[in-house]
Amino acid sequence: MNEPDLKGLRRKIAEIDRGILELARERIDAAREIGHIKMRADLPLRDYGTERVVLDRTREYCEELGLPFELGEGVLHVLVEEAVRVQEELRERSPQSGPKRALVVGGGGGMGGWLCRYLEAQGHEVSVMDPRGAPEGFRRVDSLAESWHTSDVVALAVPLDIGPEVYGEILMLPPGPLVFDIFSLKSHVADVIAEAVLRGHLVASVHPMFGPTARLLSGRALIVCDTSSAEALARVRELFEATSLEVVEIPLDEHDRRMADVLGLSHAISLVFARALLSSPLDAREMAEVASTTFKKQMTTTREVVSENPELYYQIQRLNPHSGAALERLAVAVESFRSDVADGRPEKLADEMERARRLIEEL
Repeated sequence: MNEPDLKGLRRKIAEIDRGILELARERIDAAREIGHIKMRADLPLRDYGTERVVLDRTREYCEELGLPFELGEGVLHVLVEEAVRVQEELRERSPQSGPKRALVVGGGGGMGGWLCRYLEAQGHEVSVMDPRGAPEGFRRVDSLAESWHTSDVVALAVPLDIGPEVYGEILMLPPGPLVFDIFSLKSHVADVIAEAVLRGHLVASVHPMFGPTARLLSGRALIVCDTSSAEALARVRELFEATSLEVVEIPLDEHDRRMADVLGLSHAISLVFARALLSSPLDAREMAEVASTTFKKQMTTTREVVSENPELYYQIQRLNPHSGAALERLAVAVESFRSDVADGRPEKLADEMERARRLIEEL
């Protein structure tokens, strides 16, 4: 290919790039108009059901065009997030009347705030009980008893170690609203949940497998734990059924065993990696200058972990009765790896890598 051909193709790409951005501008303008219509009709800002339709449509387009779905999904996420942003700018964030009145206990925290915004987007009237205050635009209440009799839904998003105390307060109140928690662990509240169900309370327990910065729900999972209350299970699933979330139902007493690996172990690996870096003879500049692709990927994950709430991460380790065994397996694995390298056993390392590859391919 000669130089003129190369320049011509680069000009063509530049024109295509501009065309893509012009179409993105048109899409944003259309989203803004939709926002005006929603305001006039007093409709919820966020429509997760529509997002699922758009995602399915994008999958079809990618198949027709011979493009990887991951590319289409990535572009879609950016465009939808921008559409939500411009619509948010059009309206004041004030609670609106809807089919349900929801109280979020702990709504001032990260995931509590996410839950407030989610429930509001679904058309529910949301209030918050939290000593830290309520997110902007949400009404604050001072006590659980104050809103208990006027709430259809009570969601618990308090720190893990406060969970038993809040459930204890609920035991002193008469059965009424649907109650569900979004705790990352369940063992420490399993007994009081069972007692609440026995007393006639509608109690469910869920675990969003994503953080508070999540804007789109496609590709994300929501764990719904069976608390032996069929009605509560059905009603909490109904709150999330319009989304593109993958809802996974498991027994309540199975939850923490799984979380020991998919949360506790993965957190521990990043935190141990960070500790090892802290004791490295290399400084940050020396690492950055020669950082490999694998190192950069590990750093991305580690950065996200060390930027999270340390108290929450501590409680996830401390309160899970299965954490000790998972951390012991991690320690054994590190020592086994060290021994294989030090003792000159490449065949053992190769065998373990192959077994791990087969396992990961099944995930």
